[in-house]
Amino acid sequence: MAGRWAAALIAVCVISLSGCRDNVMACKPSPPPVQVDVTSLQPRTAMLRTCRNDQCHDFFALSRLGERLSMASHSDLPATLRLDVAVAGRIVQSYEIRDLTLREPSGKNCDPGESVILAPSPDGKLTVVTRYDTKR
Repeated sequence: MAGRWAAALIAVCVISLSGCRDNVMACKPSPPPVQVDVTSLQPRTAMLRTCRNDQCHDFFALSRLGERLSMASHSDLPATLRLDVAVAGRIVQSYEIRDLTLREPSGKNCDPGESVILAPSPDGKLTVVTRYDTKR
């Protein structure tokens, strides 16, 4: 008798799970929410350091990067973000954006939340050059 109940329970579970398989949505991976376009930074021998609310990471070589640098995730925000550029061991330029806030992912229908691409500008700011938000 217990064997029949177990078999029936397994059959119900298998049937329920097989019906759900077709309803699961495959979400595409989304890019990091805060990226910095570093193509304008010179010289390529420079070292970079990222900081979030004055907590800074170690310096790393600009030459190791492609076109963009991932700088923050939604859980890091709101925040003031800074990018320091050093040449020959000395910081020669800093770029900053204050109180950056983005809409977080809703958790529904593959919503990645809001994301931005920033670029260093001559006035020492990290300027939003592109803003993506699938909900707007």
